[in-house]
Amino acid sequence: ILNQLIWEILLTLFIPLIISFVPIIITLWLGIDRKLKPLSKISEKISTMSPKNLEQIIANDTPKEIKPLVDSINSLLILLDESMEAERRFTNYAAHELRTPLAAIKTQSQLLLKNNNKQKQEEYIYDLIGAVDRATHLVNQLLVLTRLEPENIEIKKESFDLKEMFQSIIKN
Repeated sequence: ILNQLIWEILLTLFIPLIISFVPIIITLWLGIDRKLKPLSKISEKISTMSPKNLEQIIANDTPKEIKPLVDSINSLLILLDESMEAERRFTNYAAHELRTPLAAIKTQSQLLLKNNNKQKQEEYIYDLIGAVDRATHLVNQLLVLTRLEPENIEIKKESFDLKEMFQSIIKN
C-alpha cells in the first residue's frame, strides 16, 4: 500500500510537470530558432560569396549583439575587394609590360633565323640580348615587389635553361 501511495503521489506531481514542460520546451525552441534565424541568413550569405562576389552583408534584422560582428565582416570584405582589384590591375599591368620584351625577343629570333648576313646576325643577337635584359629587369622588379609584401602568396619558383628556351624560340 505504501508503494502504491508513493506512485500515486509521484504521478499526480509529475504528470502536470511533464505536461507543462512540453509547451515550455516548444516555446523555447521556437524562440531560439526565431532569434538565430538572422545568423543563419548571414551564414548563408557568407557561404555563397566568392572572390568575384564580395557584396556586403545587409542584415537589417540582425540582433544588436552581433551587429558589430557584421560591421567588422563588411569592413573586411571592403578591404579584401580593394586588395583583389589592386592585384588584378597589377597583374594586368605586369602582363602588358612583359609582352613588349617577349615580342621583341620573338621578332629578333625570327630575324636571326632568316638572315644569313653575319653582321646583321650579330646586330640581331645584340638586340635579342637587350630584349632579354629588359624582360629580366622587369621580372626582377616584380620579384622585389613581391618581397616587399610578405602577406602575398608565395610564388613557386622554377629553374629553366635559358639556352634551351632560345633554341626552342628560334626553332619555332
